[in-house]
Amino acid sequence: MFRIESIIQLKEEENIEALARRHLLTLIPSLFIAMLLIVVPFFLLFPLMSWGLIGLLIFAGCIITGIIIAIRALFLWNADVLVVTNLRLVDVDQKGLLSRRVSEASYDAIQDVSWLRKGIWQTIFRMGSVSVQTAGQATNIEVVSVPHPDKLHDLINDARSFFVKESKKKSSDQPKDRRSRLRRIARLLDQVDDEVVLNIEAVLEREVKKIAMEKLFNIEEDGFDNEEDVDEDIHDIEN
Repeated sequence: MFRIESIIQLKEEENIEALARRHLLTLIPSLFIAMLLIVVPFFLLFPLMSWGLIGLLIFAGCIITGIIIAIRALFLWNADVLVVTNLRLVDVDQKGLLSRRVSEASYDAIQDVSWLRKGIWQTIFRMGSVSVQTAGQATNIEVVSVPHPDKLHDLINDARSFFVKESKKKSSDQPKDRRSRLRRIARLLDQVDDEVVLNIEAVLEREVKKIAMEKLFNIEEDGFDNEEDVDEDIHDIEN
């Protein structure tokens, strides 16, 4: 079965906000044909069996074809998805069992988001299309026949506004805090050889010892300074 993790790798601090797929009504034509191919042969079972081997092959072929059509339709519906995260949009366009195109757009590259509902059927079942216009070389994204396109439109715009606000906030703030840097270093260390880890560990140990020695010398110097101050006070009192 299709898994989002096999398509995209979430970035640091990235969360999936929503998955937008085509309306379930779009499955009706394919599933109806699959049902006919599976059910009808049972009503024609005796006439087909009277044909001998040819009738048996027709019976089995219809059922297998119907199952394949149903599985294919469900797979394409499940795999053709728009992934909305807090950092970007990822459009997985599944055209066939072996044909897939993945495109993405960061929120800072999006110029306009619009939605369209056209015709009586889309109005009744509240389905439509959402178009995302991007700047530069980024690919425009369009999803069709999705349920509640107005809500998807609002969700994308809200995520986009939040992303822009957070980007401005981060640009004005200080660099990443200590914990974020340590987590990033830990992730990087997991990807290198043990020899590199040992070398880094040795360097860190030397640095820690160096800092400890510097602190020790500073304490001793402060102690000497305090003793000199006490001697001067005593000398002033005696005088």
